[in-house]
Amino acid sequence: MQLQITLPDGKVFTLDTTPSETVKELKLKLQAATQLAPNKQKLKHPMHGFLKDAMTVGSYNFASGEQMALEAKTRGGR
Repeated sequence: MQLQITLPDGKVFTLDTTPSETVKELKLKLQAATQLAPNKQKLKHPMHGFLKDAMTVGSYNFASGEQMALEAKTRGGR
């Protein structure tokens, strides 16, 4: 299955995945394209909000072609 990830710079990245892969494994794949460490990434889906690293793609019931956004974690509060 393929997922469409919108990167912070607006480009769309297509990621091949399987239902058994975890969100953390997706972030590792994205690291090669973005040069952004997995612990600095947040994946946001319109229906599910921010995805949890330990959950699998299958547990979110994503279909092929599903779209989500990659956001960079930033430090700071106020």
